[in-house]
Amino acid sequence: MANGENENELRKRVETRLASAGEDLSASFPRDSRALIHELHTHQIELEMRNEELRRAEEELAKHETQYRTFFKETMDVYYRTDMDGCINAISPSCLAQTGYAEEEILGRPVTEFYTDPAQREKLLDKLLQKGQVNDFEVQLVHKDGSSRIASVSCYLTLNEGGQPIAVEGILRDITRRKQEEERRDLLLEENRGLIRRLMQVQEEERRLLARTLHDELGQLLTCIDTRAAYIARHTDDAELRAMAKEIVRDISTSFDASHAMLLKLRPGSLDILGLAAALTELVGQWEKLADMDCSLHIGGDIDHLDDMHAIAIYRLVQEGLTNAHRHGKAHRVGIVVRNTPPHAGRPGCVLVEISDNGKGLRVEAHEGMGIIGMRERVRALGGTFLLSDHPRDGVRIEAMLPLNEGKDEGKDS
Repeated sequence: MANGENENELRKRVETRLASAGEDLSASFPRDSRALIHELHTHQIELEMRNEELRRAEEELAKHETQYRTFFKETMDVYYRTDMDGCINAISPSCLAQTGYAEEEILGRPVTEFYTDPAQREKLLDKLLQKGQVNDFEVQLVHKDGSSRIASVSCYLTLNEGGQPIAVEGILRDITRRKQEEERRDLLLEENRGLIRRLMQVQEEERRLLARTLHDELGQLLTCIDTRAAYIARHTDDAELRAMAKEIVRDISTSFDASHAMLLKLRPGSLDILGLAAALTELVGQWEKLADMDCSLHIGGDIDHLDDMHAIAIYRLVQEGLTNAHRHGKAHRVGIVVRNTPPHAGRPGCVLVEISDNGKGLRVEAHEGMGIIGMRERVRALGGTFLLSDHPRDGVRIEAMLPLNEGKDEGKDS
């Protein structure tokens, strides 16, 4: 249909040219001859116009070919084509810069000669036959100087008229430098996490020593004062002195409560003696009593046999979450879930910590406060992920995942 329309359009243009030429054949030739000559003129002009269109098409093709050749020669990525057996039958000049080999040194050779592990090519081909196209497949290649290079391959199958694969065409990009930079970055991150872990260990040890000192020395001192004040209150006949002694006893009781709360913040004794589950239960009960909050705690799995770093990190997360819910969110309800998830389907085990409240959310400055920063850094130091969702009407939700293969996964946060 399209060809017929093109023919009609072409004939109209020819008729227009004949009419504009003003050729009047009526006086010189008979009618049949005039029609024949008119038809010959028509075909001649059609041929000229077709030649003109062909010339323009050839010029456009030459222009695109020049652009393609320029791109083919100047691109840093390597274009290649192989047959299905892996024999290289086309490659761009950029192969010299990327591989150290010139075109003539590569053409006709099996592509597996340039793999450090030929099995990688088989994996690539299997994936290609399944999907027809593969993007960013990483392989290790051997440079002419003998060094190993990492490349990213994106390729597709070329099919014949019957739909059967006859060749592989693709682009190869050297990503060795990028991978080296990623390795250096990962090394620095791991060193940073190691320093943070060490800092937390030192900090917790200092807190443990301080808590022990307060418990032993301050506790004994307060007990001594309380005993003497109680003795005076029982044995004195002076009513004013008795009243003062009873006030001292009450103040000592208040001091005991304050020191106990301080010890919980520094280092809960139950964490070392009874384990994480008991320490969390004690902590939640303390907050319910002091802050008049409805707190629920759900513990899934065994969390009492975690190493000290994970145990104290989980305790501090819950402790800070409760503090933020009360201080910033003015929450009335807080839900806490701590779940030990065992390894599954090749994935390592992890501990999930979720803290949600019904408060007013965090103020802007609270997001960058030391409490939130400390929570995030504790999680990152153990290679985990930290997510904080803050909605003024729905409160705050904190989700932390702590892998149990310490330090092998990069910490992330949101």
